[in-house]
Amino acid sequence: MGQFISGSLLNSGKFAGIMKSNPLNMTNLTRQYYNYLTYYETSRLSINQLLLGTTVYLLLFFILGYLVFRKKRF
Repeated sequence: MGQFISGSLLNSGKFAGIMKSNPLNMTNLTRQYYNYLTYYETSRLSINQLLLGTTVYLLLFFILGYLVFRKKRF
């Protein structure tokens, strides 16, 4: 669902500049890796940019999750 929403917003043209680095777009990495010509038009990011963005979002959400749940006791 994230790829569909992200692709739809990117292809609308209005939000392409803002939406190209959203977290949902980073899920396109594996598909773009093996089918570059098709998915480059959707994401408008190179494979290296997607890889860097995916890594940054992974670290960001991992740190945020750690900070939120470090004091929780279950």
